[in-house]
Amino acid sequence: MIGDNYAVARGLPAQRRSAVARVVEPLAAGPQRALAALSRSDLVQLMLAMSLFAGAILLYLMQAENASVTQLNISMLQSQQAQLNAQLARSQTQASNLGTEPRVQYLATSELHMSAPGPANTVWLNVTLPPIQRVPPPVNVNRSALDSEPLAQIKSFIRFVESSL
Repeated sequence: MIGDNYAVARGLPAQRRSAVARVVEPLAAGPQRALAALSRSDLVQLMLAMSLFAGAILLYLMQAENASVTQLNISMLQSQQAQLNAQLARSQTQASNLGTEPRVQYLATSELHMSAPGPANTVWLNVTLPPIQRVPPPVNVNRSALDSEPLAQIKSFIRFVESSL
């Protein structure tokens, strides 16, 4: 017979078949049976516990790294803020010194070749303005004051609406 000539047909030894059957049969039976078979194994439970522990350690290390990077960014920004505050103080001091009267006088006399005003180089102008003609007020000042009041405008609007109905 063909089964006698081949080792595959003879079957597996009982010890080896039980090891294969323990792994293959639950997987073929469905996920519930596979989960039950894996939960009975001490090795699988140990690997699961080690995986969870390693995941927790990795999560802690990632958070610690994020905290240290954030702390480094904060310290860099604080030092940059201190530098900018110092630069602002220097700029404000320099700006206040630029507009002082002695500096302006020095620049005017030395670089712009200007001189201080005196009676010899002062020019006086005589300006004559043409006479302004006064416009007489309107004839009826009270009537124009009444017409400009909001109440008068509202009354004229109401009259307009009544006449249009």
